Order: sequence, then C-alpha cells, then structure tokens
Amino acid sequence: TIRPSHRAARLSTATSFSCQVCGRALQGKGFLLKHVLQVCAKDPDFCCGFCGERLDSADDLTAHLQAHQEKSKTCSFCGKTFQSILAQELHVRLHTGEKPYSCDICGKKFSQKGNLTSHTRVHLDSPDHLRTHLQAHREASGTCNICGKSFQNMETHMRSHTGIKPYRCGVCNKRFPRPGALRRHRKIHGGERPYVCQHCGKTFIESSALKTHSRSHSNLKAAGVGQH
Repeated sequence: TIRPSHRAARLSTATSFSCQVCGRALQGKGFLLKHVLQVCAKDPDFCCGFCGERLDSADDLTAHLQAHQEKSKTCSFCGKTFQSILAQELHVRLHTGEKPYSCDICGKKFSQKGNLTSHTRVHLDSPDHLRTHLQAHREASGTCNICGKSFQNMETHMRSHTGIKPYRCGVCNKRFPRPGALRRHRKIHGGERPYVCQHCGKTFIESSALKTHSRSHSNLKAAGVGQH
C-alpha cells in the first residue's frame, strides 16, 4: 500500500505520499506516480515506488507500473475515465467528500487548492500575517499540472479538465462552469437585451455580441455599401 507522510505546510494540511524506492514525498498520488515512472521505474530490486510491491523482473515491473497508470485514471466509484490522474483524483473527492486543504485562519476545509485560494478573500480585513498567507498562495499556484498553462483562478480552469459545472439555472436546469456564464444565460429567460446597436437598432444580450455586430457595419461602410 502507498504510505502517506505529513509535511508542515503553510497552505494546507494536505497529505503527501512517499516513493517506496527513494523516499521522496510528493503531494498527491498523481505526482507520486509521475515521479515513479520518470525517475524510479528501473529499480534494480524491481520494487514498485508507487505501492512498494517487489516484482520478479524488469519486464514485470514495467507491466505493473503500466497497470497503475491505467487504473489511476479511472474512478473506482462510477467507472468514469479521465485524461489525467489529477483530474481523476479531483473527481473522486465528489464521491468521498475528502477535503484535504484547510484555511490556516478559520480552519474551513476544501477539496481543491483553488477553492481555498478563493476563500481567503473573506479574510482580507485580517492582520498583516494574512498578506503572507495570500502571497504563499500566489507563489504556490497558477500553473495547471495537466496542461501546463498559467491561470489566476485555477479552480475555474480545472473545470475544463474535470467537466464539473457547479452553477445551475433555476429555470431550465442547464449547468455552467462559471457564475458569469450563468448570469448571461439567465438573460435569455428574462428577455433582457440591454445592448442596442446605434446603427440599426438591433438588440443583444451581451456587449461582446454587440461589438461583433458593430464590426459588420464598419466593414460595410469601408466597402462603400449603402453609400450614395
């Protein structure tokens, strides 16, 4: 079995997992398996750094690690398969209710680091030590471990990998990954079209749609259409 180890951390009390070959501690089984595959996959004693099992040969160890890799991308609760181990881990927390990240100020727990980062905004009026707390978040997050891109709101970005859509329309039950998308959608039900084209009077739900439409007038004007 994988042996978790606990490390003092400024951001949370998240569990870390140790490589059974070299002893290195990593936060999350996904990071552990990635380390084992890249660094400790050729142990001379044929020991699996992920679970500690000893195999009979190098070929057996390779096949064993491959099985770990495939199994770690499938949810053991519902059978859903994901493109990465991290996405699968985040999904499994929906089933288990695990919340490994806790706020150092109030103790509230969260399932994702991004949720914790967003939560700290409620403490913005706290003393100076909060500034250090927030700075630690900024330094530790921002780069997606799945696609390598950087984002200010990692929680929202991760939904593009996990497919989670926590915001639901109360009228038609359609779900959205971001609150802004839900707000724009609600205007469809309310019939609200606050953005009006000054050229033709056509109305739009979003300002971006109006801007796109306005370009058509500019293009027609540049081409001389409608001019005498």
